[in-house]
Amino acid sequence: MFGFRKGKDRTKALEALANAPVGAASTVDGKRGVIKGTLLLSEAGDRWIEHLISDIDGALYWLAIENFDRTRATRWDSLEVWDVSGGPDDRQVIHDGATYRRNESGTVAFTSKGDTDMFETGTIDYVDFVGPNGVRIGFERYGEEGAARRSRATGGTCPNCHAPLVADATGRCSSCGAALTADEGWWGSWEVALGRDVTDSAGLQ
Repeated sequence: MFGFRKGKDRTKALEALANAPVGAASTVDGKRGVIKGTLLLSEAGDRWIEHLISDIDGALYWLAIENFDRTRATRWDSLEVWDVSGGPDDRQVIHDGATYRRNESGTVAFTSKGDTDMFETGTIDYVDFVGPNGVRIGFERYGEEGAARRSRATGGTCPNCHAPLVADATGRCSSCGAALTADEGWWGSWEVALGRDVTDSAGLQ
Protein backbone atom coordinates (compact mmCIF):
# COMPACT_ATOMS: atom_id res chain seq x y z
CA MET A 1 0.00 0.00 0.00
CA PHE A 2 1.08 3.57 -0.61
CA GLY A 3 1.47 6.05 2.22
CA PHE A 4 1.90 9.75 1.42
CA ARG A 5 3.22 12.55 3.62
CA LYS A 6 0.61 14.50 5.52
CA GLY A 7 0.15 18.24 5.71
CA LYS A 8 -0.40 19.07 2.04
CA ASP A 9 -3.66 20.03 0.37
CA ARG A 10 -5.72 17.01 -0.68
CA THR A 11 -3.09 14.51 0.44
CA LYS A 12 -5.60 12.37 2.32
CA ALA A 13 -8.03 12.28 -0.61
CA LEU A 14 -5.25 11.32 -3.03
CA GLU A 15 -3.90 8.71 -0.59
CA ALA A 16 -7.32 7.09 -0.42
CA LEU A 17 -7.58 7.09 -4.21
CA ALA A 18 -4.05 5.69 -4.63
CA ASN A 19 -4.85 2.83 -2.25
CA ALA A 20 -8.30 2.11 -3.73
CA PRO A 21 -8.89 -1.41 -5.08
CA VAL A 22 -9.81 -2.39 -8.60
CA GLY A 23 -13.53 -1.77 -9.07
CA ALA A 24 -13.67 1.29 -6.81
CA ALA A 25 -15.63 4.32 -7.98
CA SER A 26 -13.64 7.48 -8.66
CA THR A 27 -14.29 11.05 -9.70
CA VAL A 28 -11.97 13.20 -11.84
CA ASP A 29 -12.88 16.61 -13.27
CA GLY A 30 -16.35 16.15 -11.76
CA LYS A 31 -17.01 12.98 -13.78
CA ARG A 32 -17.53 9.57 -12.24
CA GLY A 33 -15.50 6.52 -13.25
CA VAL A 34 -14.45 3.03 -12.22
CA ILE A 35 -10.91 1.72 -11.66
CA LYS A 36 -10.44 -1.14 -14.15
CA GLY A 37 -6.84 -1.93 -13.28
CA THR A 38 -3.77 -0.60 -11.52
CA LEU A 39 -0.05 -0.45 -12.21
CA LEU A 40 2.35 -0.33 -9.27
CA LEU A 41 5.49 1.37 -10.59
CA SER A 42 9.00 1.75 -9.19
CA GLU A 43 12.22 3.39 -10.31
CA ALA A 44 15.42 3.85 -8.28
CA GLY A 45 13.56 3.52 -4.99
CA ASP A 46 10.65 5.78 -5.95
CA ARG A 47 7.16 4.26 -6.12
CA TRP A 48 3.85 5.50 -7.49
CA ILE A 49 0.65 4.15 -8.98
CA GLU A 50 -1.37 4.51 -12.16
CA HIS A 51 -5.04 3.55 -12.28
CA LEU A 52 -6.72 2.71 -15.59
CA ILE A 53 -10.10 4.41 -15.30
CA SER A 54 -13.24 4.00 -17.40
CA ASP A 55 -15.45 7.06 -16.97
CA ILE A 56 -19.21 7.32 -17.15
CA ASP A 57 -19.02 8.04 -20.90
CA GLY A 58 -16.87 4.98 -21.57
CA ALA A 59 -13.63 6.91 -22.12
CA LEU A 60 -10.43 5.23 -20.88
CA TYR A 61 -7.53 7.13 -19.37
CA TRP A 62 -4.65 6.60 -16.94
CA LEU A 63 -4.55 8.45 -13.63
CA ALA A 64 -1.09 8.68 -12.06
CA ILE A 65 -0.73 9.52 -8.36
CA GLU A 66 2.76 10.30 -7.14
CA ASN A 67 4.48 12.01 -4.22
CA PHE A 68 7.95 13.29 -5.01
CA ASP A 69 8.27 17.05 -4.48
CA ARG A 70 4.53 17.15 -3.76
CA THR A 71 1.52 14.86 -3.92
CA ARG A 72 -0.22 15.20 -7.25
CA ALA A 73 -2.53 13.42 -9.65
CA THR A 74 -2.08 13.52 -13.41
CA ARG A 75 -4.64 12.43 -15.97
CA TRP A 76 -3.07 10.93 -19.10
CA ASP A 77 -5.18 10.84 -22.26
CA SER A 78 -3.94 9.06 -25.39
CA LEU A 79 -2.99 11.14 -28.42
CA GLU A 80 -2.62 10.08 -32.02
CA VAL A 81 1.05 10.15 -32.95
CA TRP A 82 0.45 12.48 -35.88
CA ASP A 83 -0.95 15.07 -33.46
CA VAL A 84 2.57 15.61 -32.07
CA SER A 85 5.48 17.04 -34.05
CA GLY A 86 8.71 15.49 -32.83
CA GLY A 87 9.42 12.40 -30.82
CA PRO A 88 11.12 10.92 -27.76
CA ASP A 89 14.63 11.50 -29.12
CA ASP A 90 14.07 15.25 -29.56
CA ARG A 91 14.75 18.11 -27.15
CA GLN A 92 11.28 19.50 -27.73
CA VAL A 93 7.98 18.52 -29.34
CA ILE A 94 4.99 20.55 -30.51
CA HIS A 95 1.32 19.80 -29.92
CA ASP A 96 -1.62 22.04 -30.83
CA GLY A 97 0.73 24.96 -31.44
CA ALA A 98 2.43 24.72 -28.03
CA THR A 99 6.07 23.76 -27.44
CA TYR A 100 6.96 21.08 -24.87
CA ARG A 101 10.54 20.76 -23.68
CA ARG A 102 12.21 17.50 -22.69
CA ASN A 103 12.10 17.08 -18.92
CA GLU A 104 12.97 13.53 -17.84
CA SER A 105 13.36 9.97 -19.07
CA GLY A 106 14.03 6.53 -17.69
CA THR A 107 12.82 2.97 -17.31
CA VAL A 108 10.40 1.82 -14.62
CA ALA A 109 9.34 -1.62 -13.44
CA PHE A 110 5.65 -2.36 -13.04
CA THR A 111 3.33 -4.88 -11.44
CA SER A 112 -0.18 -5.04 -12.89
CA LYS A 113 -3.44 -5.73 -11.05
CA GLY A 114 -6.90 -6.03 -12.57
CA ASP A 115 -7.72 -5.38 -16.23
CA THR A 116 -4.82 -3.37 -17.67
CA ASP A 117 -4.28 -5.48 -20.83
CA MET A 118 -0.67 -6.00 -19.73
CA PHE A 119 1.45 -8.79 -18.29
CA GLU A 120 1.62 -9.17 -14.51
CA THR A 121 5.12 -7.67 -14.44
CA GLY A 122 7.32 -5.85 -16.94
CA THR A 123 9.12 -2.62 -17.74
CA ILE A 124 8.17 0.72 -19.27
CA ASP A 125 10.56 3.09 -21.02
CA TYR A 126 9.39 6.70 -20.80
CA VAL A 127 10.26 10.23 -21.95
CA ASP A 128 8.36 13.24 -20.59
CA PHE A 129 8.13 16.77 -21.98
CA VAL A 130 6.71 19.81 -20.13
CA GLY A 131 4.80 22.64 -21.77
CA PRO A 132 2.67 25.65 -20.85
CA ASN A 133 0.97 25.57 -17.44
CA GLY A 134 2.74 22.33 -16.56
CA VAL A 135 0.87 20.27 -19.15
CA ARG A 136 2.96 17.28 -20.22
CA ILE A 137 3.49 15.12 -23.27
CA GLY A 138 4.62 11.61 -22.41
CA PHE A 139 6.06 8.88 -24.62
CA GLU A 140 6.04 5.28 -23.38
CA ARG A 141 7.04 1.89 -24.73
CA TYR A 142 6.19 -1.31 -22.96
CA GLY A 143 8.99 -3.71 -22.26
CA GLU A 144 9.68 -6.94 -24.00
CA GLU A 145 7.99 -8.59 -26.95
CA GLY A 146 4.61 -9.86 -25.83
CA ALA A 147 3.83 -7.12 -23.31
CA ALA A 148 0.19 -7.33 -24.44
CA ARG A 149 0.03 -3.76 -25.69
CA ARG A 150 -0.63 -2.48 -29.18
CA SER A 151 1.50 0.56 -29.95
CA ARG A 152 1.68 3.04 -32.80
CA ALA A 153 5.02 3.72 -34.44
CA THR A 154 6.16 7.34 -34.09
CA GLY A 155 9.43 7.29 -35.97
CA GLY A 156 11.89 5.20 -37.91
CA THR A 157 10.28 2.92 -40.50
CA CYS A 158 6.79 1.65 -41.24
CA PRO A 159 6.10 -1.62 -39.34
CA ASN A 160 4.55 -3.05 -42.54
CA CYS A 161 6.70 -2.00 -45.54
CA HIS A 162 9.75 -0.64 -43.67
CA ALA A 163 9.83 2.55 -45.72
CA PRO A 164 10.79 5.75 -43.88
CA LEU A 165 7.81 6.51 -41.66
CA VAL A 166 5.63 9.30 -43.05
CA ALA A 167 1.96 9.37 -42.03
CA ASP A 168 -0.73 10.58 -44.41
CA ALA A 169 -3.74 12.67 -43.38
CA THR A 170 -5.52 9.60 -41.98
CA GLY A 171 -2.52 8.46 -39.95
CA ARG A 172 -1.58 5.61 -42.29
CA CYS A 173 1.75 4.93 -43.97
CA SER A 174 2.03 7.16 -47.04
CA SER A 175 3.96 4.42 -48.86
CA CYS A 176 1.79 1.32 -48.35
CA GLY A 177 -1.36 2.59 -46.60
CA ALA A 178 -0.91 0.34 -43.56
CA ALA A 179 -2.08 1.47 -40.13
CA LEU A 180 0.95 2.53 -38.11
CA THR A 181 0.41 -0.06 -35.41
CA ALA A 182 3.30 -2.29 -34.43
CA ASP A 183 3.01 -5.90 -33.32
CA GLU A 184 1.87 -6.33 -29.74
CA GLY A 185 4.51 -5.37 -27.24
CA TRP A 186 7.46 -4.99 -29.58
CA TRP A 187 10.14 -3.00 -27.84
CA GLY A 188 10.81 0.23 -29.70
CA SER A 189 7.25 1.25 -30.59
CA TRP A 190 6.09 4.31 -28.68
CA GLU A 191 2.72 5.51 -27.44
CA VAL A 192 2.07 9.17 -26.70
CA ALA A 193 -0.28 10.84 -24.21
CA LEU A 194 -1.21 14.27 -22.87
CA GLY A 195 -0.88 14.73 -19.11
CA ARG A 196 -2.95 17.29 -17.15
CA ASP A 197 -2.70 18.02 -13.43
CA VAL A 198 -6.00 17.00 -11.79
CA THR A 199 -4.78 17.12 -8.20
CA ASP A 200 -7.65 19.37 -7.13
CA SER A 201 -10.39 17.31 -8.80
CA ALA A 202 -9.40 13.66 -8.22
CA GLY A 203 -10.84 11.49 -5.47
CA LEU A 204 -13.05 8.57 -4.59
CA GLN A 205 -16.75 8.73 -5.38
